[in-house]
Amino acid sequence: MDLRPIDEVCGPRLGEVRGWIAEGRYPPPLEGDLVPPDYLSLVDEAGGIDQLRASVEGRYVIAADMFGVLAGPDELDDAWDAFLAGDWLRDLVTATPEEVVRVARLVAAVERLLENPQPEEWRWVNRLRARADHLRALTRPGSEAHEFALAALAQAPEA
Repeated sequence: MDLRPIDEVCGPRLGEVRGWIAEGRYPPPLEGDLVPPDYLSLVDEAGGIDQLRASVEGRYVIAADMFGVLAGPDELDDAWDAFLAGDWLRDLVTATPEEVVRVARLVAAVERLLENPQPEEWRWVNRLRARADHLRALTRPGSEAHEFALAALAQAPEA
């Protein structure tokens, strides 16, 4: 995993970031005070902490529209709460709204395939492998989605 100490990633902004975390405006670091190298990218791309939620929600809505995922007020609130709780950092290789939507879409696609298993059908096997492998690549080991992807891959017969 490509995690680094928060003080190394935040540098002179560490005090400001710790303030955001204490106020509940930014996700806390992972265990061991570690964060990914792009820990501040969402807030920087948003133009600052005050614009962060609107930016995250806007990006989520666009991604959801692109992938055919529901993005109503409840989904946006849930996504924001998960972001602030640190779930995105813990579960995703790249913690962005687009990846959250992509992972949700892949989980749903794999679930649909597993509801009607056809291990003797090469198309089904290829689809399951492709989607589960993509899901595995987007998620961190130990996360629920990563473990689900591994379990799905185990159900795909070898070629």
